[in-house]
Amino acid sequence: MSEILTQDNYTHALSVLADRDRDLADILNTFGLPPLWMREAGFATLIQIILEQQVSLASAKAVFTRLQATISPITPEHFFQLDEVELKRIGFSRQKALYGRLLAESILTGQLDLTTLSTMDDEDVRANRTLREAAHKGRLHYKQSSHFIFSS
Repeated sequence: MSEILTQDNYTHALSVLADRDRDLADILNTFGLPPLWMREAGFATLIQIILEQQVSLASAKAVFTRLQATISPITPEHFFQLDEVELKRIGFSRQKALYGRLLAESILTGQLDLTTLSTMDDEDVRANRTLREAAHKGRLHYKQSSHFIFSS
C-alpha cells in the first residue's frame, strides 16, 4: 500500500534525495523546496491535470480560468454539454477536449466512480477493469497515488 504524500514526508524525501545528489542539494539551498500542490479530489482537478500536460502551468491556468467562467461548478454534466467549438474557444486542444469528454462520459455512465477511486490503493486502481481498458486504448496513463494523466 502506498503512503499518502504529506508536507512532512515530501520534505523528508527531498532531504534524502539532496543527501544523495549534490546538484539537487545546491538547487534546494538556492531556491528552497518546490511547492507541494494539494488539490481537491474530483472531476475539476482531473480536468486541470489534463490541461497541464505538455504546456506551461500559466497557459493551463488561463484555460482552466476560462472554463470556470463558462461552467460553474465544473462537473461532468456541465462539461459534457460543451461542444467542440465551445471547448476550442475556451482554449482546449482537440485532444484535450476529447480526453475531457471521455472522462466526463465515463463518470456519467458509471464506468468510473471518482468516490470509489479516491479510496482505492494503487494495486486496486491498477486492477480496475475500466481503467485498464482506458489505458490499453492509450487514453490514460496511470501514475502513483491514483492520479492519472491523459496522453496528449
